[in-house]
Amino acid sequence: MAAGIYSGIAVALGTGEVMTLRIAIPVWEGRVSPVLDVAERLLLVDVDRGREVSRRVEAVGSGLLPERVRRMSDLGVSVVICGTVSRQMAVMLSSLGIKVFPCMRGEVDEVLSSVVKAGAPDPRFFMPGYDGRPGRRRRRARRGRSGWC
Repeated sequence: MAAGIYSGIAVALGTGEVMTLRIAIPVWEGRVSPVLDVAERLLLVDVDRGREVSRRVEAVGSGLLPERVRRMSDLGVSVVICGTVSRQMAVMLSSLGIKVFPCMRGEVDEVLSSVVKAGAPDPRFFMPGYDGRPGRRRRRARRGRSGWC
């Protein structure tokens, strides 16, 4: 069961209850899109107590970051599983209570299944150089990098 995801969201909302989550994954050719900031489509998956109950693809457009983040909030997104994400976008999402699992790669269904079953990202799907801690990399960061991964 996805206790990690559920407990984190329930605590964040102060409810202590398990609820249906809406997970958003930016998609590109059946895979997790490499960059959330420029992804134009999101796969929205509703998960209730570790089971997928529905899925659909929604356009988020190509506007400015605040517009894209507002669109995700309006869609009811509570968790984002993505590739790289700028620090600016990650902070905006977090400020709205949206949990971000960055630096993920792979086939959408495999990544989604691993996160839902384990309640946390599976290291098999981490991007190279990412060790599971947001904002950190295993190797030295290059100049000009201001996001996760």
